Amino acid sequence: MCAMLKPTTVVLLGLIASARGSMEGFILGGEYAKIVNHAHSAFIHIDCVSKEHYLLGSWSCGASIINQKFLLTAAHCLSDCGNPSRIKIHVGSENLRKGQIYDCNGFAIHFDYDPQSVTNDICLVQVQSPLTLSRNSSRVALTRRHMHEERATVAGWGRFDVSKILVL
Repeated sequence: MCAMLKPTTVVLLGLIASARGSMEGFILGGEYAKIVNHAHSAFIHIDCVSKEHYLLGSWSCGASIINQKFLLTAAHCLSDCGNPSRIKIHVGSENLRKGQIYDCNGFAIHFDYDPQSVTNDICLVQVQSPLTLSRNSSRVALTRRHMHEERATVAGWGRFDVSKILVL
């Protein structure tokens, strides 16, 4: 799953693990990864508070580091949330008990995001203090070339062993 033909990173936000509703899915054939091989990856923990200040729930989403101040994630992760102070951003380690944790300063959902069709499902997240970039936390590598027939690697947090999941 993690083999690549060329050193190309593709941000596939729709496939990054999300603990929210019908968007949840599995990537079959996955394997444990080291953050150094996917240093652009970030983990966002969300205690979603509505604009009316009601706790809607807690979930997590993946994100990609754009630069020291901004990350890119899926709009469906934050579309119902109104209070960015309840959002924590983890970078620098595949283990969530290690690495660095940053607070969210705010976020901006694409103006034409449609939750029914999931079009324009992107969101910029601003960190409160600049990320410290390192070997384990770096900007996502973007390309100017069209990647029509390239092999890509998807990285994110999720369940590796689904054999213990109880289906009701």
